[in-house]
Amino acid sequence: MPTRWPRLASASGDQTARIGDVADRRLLATLQGHSDRLFSVAVSPDRSRLATGSNDRSIRIWDTATFDEVAQLMGSTDHVWSLDGSPDSRWRVSGSGDYTARIWETDPLSVCVKPGNCFCNQRT
Repeated sequence: MPTRWPRLASASGDQTARIGDVADRRLLATLQGHSDRLFSVAVSPDRSRLATGSNDRSIRIWDTATFDEVAQLMGSTDHVWSLDGSPDSRWRVSGSGDYTARIWETDPLSVCVKPGNCFCNQRT
C-alpha cells in the first residue's frame, strides 16, 4: 500500500490547480495551462503524477516533483468531470459531459487507448 501523500490538490474555477503541503500549511505550486475552469484532480497511486480535468475538454498530466506539465490528453467533446487511475499508475479513466468514459494509457505517456476519437498529444 502506498504511503500517504502529505499534499492536498484542488481544482479551481480560475483555470488552475493548487498543490499545498498539509503539514506546513503552505502553497507549493499553482498549475496553469487549462483554458477554462477545472472540475477534477487525481493523484497517481505512486504519487509521481497528478491529472487535472477541465471544462476545456482536456486532461493534463503534471509531474508532482517538478510541477511541470508532461502531457495533454485530448479527445473529449465536452468537459471532463472526473478522473481516476489504475493501482499501477499505467491507466487513467475519465468521465466526460459527452456521456463517455475514456481509458487512457499514460505509461508510457506517448501511447493512448483510442476509443473513438480519443488521441494523445504528448508534450516535452
